[in-house]
Amino acid sequence: MHLFEILLPKLQPQPIEASWAALLPTLTDGAVVRKTRRDLRLSQSELAKESGISQQLLALIEAGQRRMTQAVMHRIWRSLWNLHQAQKTPPAVELLIRLDHDLDAVTL
Repeated sequence: MHLFEILLPKLQPQPIEASWAALLPTLTDGAVVRKTRRDLRLSQSELAKESGISQQLLALIEAGQRRMTQAVMHRIWRSLWNLHQAQKTPPAVELLIRLDHDLDAVTL
């Protein structure tokens, strides 16, 4: 059995927690976006890049000076969720998975 096979069940996408499901409708408020981003210790640039929007647009949204479309709101929410999940996966585990894959490629 490979290390990857041992760790894989622990790394499967997690079901969306109730608090995250409840967050989506509140993201129309830029202050909620800012608070959630800060709680995750993300910069505006990081969240904007992950969401596929400009940092300037994100700043306007957070300041309440620009409304979001439903599509942008969903992209921001999905990005916040993905970044939150990434923070829960220790970098060492990701490294071990990559090493295991590299070793499999060499031994095949």
